[in-house]
Amino acid sequence: MAQSKFTLYKYVKLGDGSWRYKRAAFYSNGKIKPNRCIVGGKEEEHPEGAYYLYHKKNWIPAGTDALEAQRRRNAKLDEEEFKRLQGTVPVQKATVEPTFGKTPLAVAADRYFSNLEARGADPKTIRTYRSAVDPFVEHCDKTYVEDVTKQDIINFMGWLRKQLLPNRKHSNPERTYANKVGHVAIFLKAFGVSRLLKKSEHPPYEEKMVSAHADEELEYLYAHADAEQRFLLDFGLNSGFRDGELSHAEYSDLMGNTLEVKRKPHLGWKPKKHHCRKVTVSQKFADAFRARGKKSKTSLVFPNEAGNGTRSRSG
Repeated sequence: MAQSKFTLYKYVKLGDGSWRYKRAAFYSNGKIKPNRCIVGGKEEEHPEGAYYLYHKKNWIPAGTDALEAQRRRNAKLDEEEFKRLQGTVPVQKATVEPTFGKTPLAVAADRYFSNLEARGADPKTIRTYRSAVDPFVEHCDKTYVEDVTKQDIINFMGWLRKQLLPNRKHSNPERTYANKVGHVAIFLKAFGVSRLLKKSEHPPYEEKMVSAHADEELEYLYAHADAEQRFLLDFGLNSGFRDGELSHAEYSDLMGNTLEVKRKPHLGWKPKKHHCRKVTVSQKFADAFRARGKKSKTSLVFPNEAGNGTRSRSG
């Protein structure tokens, strides 16, 4: 039998005056953060309301004190585990649900992201998906994911249009808007709710034009760079590597005059979208690369102050 989760929520009052169940926030060591909840993908302070345990489509009151609520959750988990070991709990497949049952939106979202984590999805990818799915769950009027309709998506699109986006130099607001709608559609599809929007109804956007640096700009950069910065410029121009690929590059990646982009489990890193590939560089750069490697004390081309590469998982 799969272990019962008894997911801990807090029933809180949101800024619009509505009361909703929101997941309790926890420290990395598993200890609950008192009065902190996840709202719209971010932590918020909510001293009001009470805690509840969600289990088998039931909301179990757990009091107003965070530590006591966590103790009750642990006690429930221990009780279920004891019953399982004693053979008093019937064995069931965790994936089997009554055909007449429905899944609350908040629970569906929790399960969706738990599944992504179990499948090894990149943490940054999960955060990106959360930035769309959590607000949708928060503002959708439907209680169950199976009841979501086309109008709910359109209402969410209207709400998104009213939200201010960060003012970034190279941002593409229409692409961001389309991505969020797409992330919600993927989430709903995971629960059998699909094809709510026609192709013509999906938000349109234009791809950003990517332009290379002009010769004058490159000359300016090289003129103001030191030896280390010039090597970085040479590396980038010769390889076309992404930031994550550069920060996890190792001297052993070069064979002849070919650099290989590959998974690096020992660094806890993999290429973006698993794009492993080989890139041919100039012989002049390959020679400079090897000469630099002979003097290096680390396997990494660009180590940090501790002698390690960055620990992001994609790049």
